[in-house]
Amino acid sequence: MTGRPKGGGLEGAANPQQIRWFRQKGESRKAYEAFAVYRDLGIGRSLPKVATHLGKSLELMKRWSARHEWVDRAAAFDANEDFEHMVAMREQRLKQRINDAKLARLIKQKVVDRMNNLDASELTPKQLIQWFEVGVKIERLCLGDSTRASDTITMHAQEESELMKAVERDPELANDAAQLLARIRQVEGY
Repeated sequence: MTGRPKGGGLEGAANPQQIRWFRQKGESRKAYEAFAVYRDLGIGRSLPKVATHLGKSLELMKRWSARHEWVDRAAAFDANEDFEHMVAMREQRLKQRINDAKLARLIKQKVVDRMNNLDASELTPKQLIQWFEVGVKIERLCLGDSTRASDTITMHAQEESELMKAVERDPELANDAAQLLARIRQVEGY
């Protein structure tokens, strides 16, 4: 994943990268194998578990552990494992985002294809309003405008106020507005 040296470091002195969880200079093969058991036990690791697993004395495990710094080496191994996991998860999230973006483009294309074949005259007034609202929302998002309901309500209140003032000034506009409201009530079934 992140370039960990290969081979496990069983060569002892031939650990030029000085990787803590590989075999260290002066560490016997048996002592290293015992450390590997300790290291690989993970969070539940203990010297008694290693002694039992290998059929060796706990005193020998304590000596090897102290002499070869098993606790620090295992902590270094754990930190590396955590880092590699974090890198792998980041790579996986990036791949997922790329896949999601590809899927989103496919979905958008399907919708556009369907919209191109859509006859607006076949839609109900309610469906037309829904399409209009979605179109307005998407356009506002694309232009960086707010689509929050509170912002929309404020905007509608301002527009209604301006409309009411215009209706009060122009009797013909008042008549048109009354007809429009009657038509909306009729379509919506009020």
